[in-house]
Amino acid sequence: MTAKNKDLFTGRQIMVHDDFEFYHFENREPVAVDYHDHDFYEVFLFLSGNVDYIIEGRTYSLRPGDILLTGVQELHKPVIRHGRSYERYVIWLQQDFIEKLSSDDSNLAACFEDATNRHYRLIRPDGEMQLMMMQHFEKLNLVYAQKEYGSDLLAVAYLTELLVHLNRAYFDTSNQIMHDVIENDKINQIVEYINQHLGDDLSLDKLSELFFLSKYYLGRQFKKYTGFSPYQFIIKKRLINARMLISQGITATQACHLSGFSDYSNFIKAYRREFDHLPKNKTAT
Repeated sequence: MTAKNKDLFTGRQIMVHDDFEFYHFENREPVAVDYHDHDFYEVFLFLSGNVDYIIEGRTYSLRPGDILLTGVQELHKPVIRHGRSYERYVIWLQQDFIEKLSSDDSNLAACFEDATNRHYRLIRPDGEMQLMMMQHFEKLNLVYAQKEYGSDLLAVAYLTELLVHLNRAYFDTSNQIMHDVIENDKINQIVEYINQHLGDDLSLDKLSELFFLSKYYLGRQFKKYTGFSPYQFIIKKRLINARMLISQGITATQACHLSGFSDYSNFIKAYRREFDHLPKNKTAT
């Protein structure tokens, strides 16, 4: 049995399967990837390249073997530069699928949940652990999308094994690697406040008052670390939150107001601009 060929990177950021998807990408030249978010978990193993990765205002300077965990609704993008081929393994995981794989004693989503709560998403395994993690990814790469008898069962078994060791590696990671993160404590606090208060007044005046910063300084620093003006970031996060609420059965009107929009017609226009379709609730069954 041979490993599948490397996948063609298309820029798609939506899952087409209801369990998990596995990709092995390589780009010889830099590709343009805009800020995006997912309604699923992502595991990213960096193999080679000259890449920094921005997640929710923090920039991670990557080394081969680094692993990033991206949670639900977290804005992120790679910054890819010339010089080396950009190669990586990527796993997308539906939340309910991880729940099915977990046991009462072992929550396989624990690393994602903790990474989101701590706002720190980098794993840098060293020595034997790095070799072991690489082997787990390669084993999964070997069977994923193969058609031989039992390949689907092996893929789930290998994925489960990988997730167990991923959690172990995450909780064993030293805080010393935080030195490779470019961040600003005040901007981190503002991002966290915005995420927790999407339905409240988040005007620049209000944020400036809350965090004791001039509007000019806040706007300039926020753009530097997140890639967005405060207004752009807030609108994007409100739209992402509205999309999640609608997917849970909340009406578009309710989602509009719960996410902090005061004008429904402006919300509809912004939603369509962001997601290229109108908000649509799940069909009742």
